[in-house]
Amino acid sequence: MPASPLKSAARGLVLATAIGAGAAVAAPTSASAAGTNACDASALQLSLLGGAPLDPIHANPAYTPCVNADGTLVSIPSLLSLASVDAVAARTRTAPNSNAVSEATVAGVRVGTTGITQQLTDALLTGDASIVGQLTGVLQPILGPTGLDALVNGLVGTVGTNLASSLPDILNADVISATANAQCVNGVGQLSGRSQIAGLRVLGTGVDANSAANQLLTIDTANLRLGDVLDIDDLLRGIRVDSVGALAPIFVLLAGNNVNTLYDLLHADSGLLANPLVSLLVSTVVDPLVATLDVALDSAPPLNIPPTLLNARVVPNNQINNGDQLTQQALTLSVSVLNQPILAGTLAQARVGAGAPGCVPPVTPPPPPAPPKQPDTGIQNPDRFSSPEAEVFLQCSRRPVDLIDVYGTGGRTFIQGVAERKYVGKEATIYLREGKKKVGTVKVGEDGLFTTRVALPPSKIRKTNKARYYAVVEGKRTRALKFARRMATRGLTATEKTVTFRGRVIGPLQKRQKSITIKQRVGCKSYKTVATVKPDAKGRFTAKVDAPQGESAVIYRAQTRVGKRKNASRLSPTFTLPRVVGLR
Repeated sequence: MPASPLKSAARGLVLATAIGAGAAVAAPTSASAAGTNACDASALQLSLLGGAPLDPIHANPAYTPCVNADGTLVSIPSLLSLASVDAVAARTRTAPNSNAVSEATVAGVRVGTTGITQQLTDALLTGDASIVGQLTGVLQPILGPTGLDALVNGLVGTVGTNLASSLPDILNADVISATANAQCVNGVGQLSGRSQIAGLRVLGTGVDANSAANQLLTIDTANLRLGDVLDIDDLLRGIRVDSVGALAPIFVLLAGNNVNTLYDLLHADSGLLANPLVSLLVSTVVDPLVATLDVALDSAPPLNIPPTLLNARVVPNNQINNGDQLTQQALTLSVSVLNQPILAGTLAQARVGAGAPGCVPPVTPPPPPAPPKQPDTGIQNPDRFSSPEAEVFLQCSRRPVDLIDVYGTGGRTFIQGVAERKYVGKEATIYLREGKKKVGTVKVGEDGLFTTRVALPPSKIRKTNKARYYAVVEGKRTRALKFARRMATRGLTATEKTVTFRGRVIGPLQKRQKSITIKQRVGCKSYKTVATVKPDAKGRFTAKVDAPQGESAVIYRAQTRVGKRKNASRLSPTFTLPRVVGLR
């Protein structure tokens, strides 16, 4: 015979160690009472018949501060008719500036139907298709209304007992536990929780705690018949000998004081059945009645029990985290009979607060003062280039040094070149390609540019492709640029808002010269037209364009069409060399 719930619960104090809860003590310790942390653990929180919740096994019920505590077990007589457990435990543990843990465990849980049989019995004894309704047609002619009422009153306890034994338990579980944890990570409390549910059955149905969520289960009453809650002996015990219609006085007279029911009459040890008259009455009245009742029990239709007779709703593995507090509930349960609450509550709840570890955020040193803001030079890659002009001109080139322009002016040859930052201060040697003759030297300036004037090419090659200049810096050679060109740049300057381009078309000039197109380089390989102007009679032209916004340096060139002789019918395109100008 199973142990009583009170004895089983008391045994839980001994078994607590086996389920990892430690020995129960009467009060919390003060090992870590200081601080603003919070934690508690509750094994059972149950409300009966809509009443206030009972919370008999609670560790650190004050919740804050979190301390090392173990829940104690108190007598819970109001639960004894409904629930039993084998072991219960609740505990809280904390370590300063480390972590806090709350744990609650219930083992061997059983919630039966014994405590609600009155409500179930009332449902079975009410209505036309109830037990009374199905027996009225058989028994009322024999017992009469008074005898039938006496029978029903006598069957109440029997029906309740039989029904409780025929119905499954509301809930069974091997182990139900919840754990909540608050841990200090880099000065910030982090919350986590988990539940464990093993061997869970609700109303006789196995429930997968990992997939069930807010699951509603209803007891199967569709096939519950009269014979499931009563047998023939139960009925005979409920029919008194003084209620069997007109023959009642004879039964009372023959049975005497020791026989009260028909069951007593049929099983009497006093030898009543040896009496010929009693035997005759039994064979002519009682035996047919017994046969009729037996048939009625076997052939009775299903009892018309409402589908809401007994409902249970379970919510396993429920976690509530609002950022400051985490509550881990292993299982919440609500049971109702005919839509009236019978039992509601939580099995195994653990709770911690965000500050449970007593975290103190690490002290972060103030950031170092920001370095003084440097002037914006417009250079995107200052490690490679020393000026926007050098960067714009060389960023699309494969050469670390290059020539920008070569043209004749004032009886000399103007040379301009550019080099990367690492060549600043280095010597650039200028060569004429004809015989690779050295014609001059110049140092690379701080801005990466170098400019000089050297002798004109010999007159015999001056207008040919042999007159080309190039420069060499630290062994790195530039392109060789042609001296003789049909267009030359005479100046490129910029103000805050305007860029001025001056140039000249070199003859032979056409009688009607073509327009000059000024183009700005976009990207590394394309140009866009920004102005169109007319040259004067000597081929000179000036163009003013808006300085582009957001740029530090820009490359321009001019373009037109010229002929090999004056008034030639066939014209060919010609260009100035690309020139760079800084915008400041």
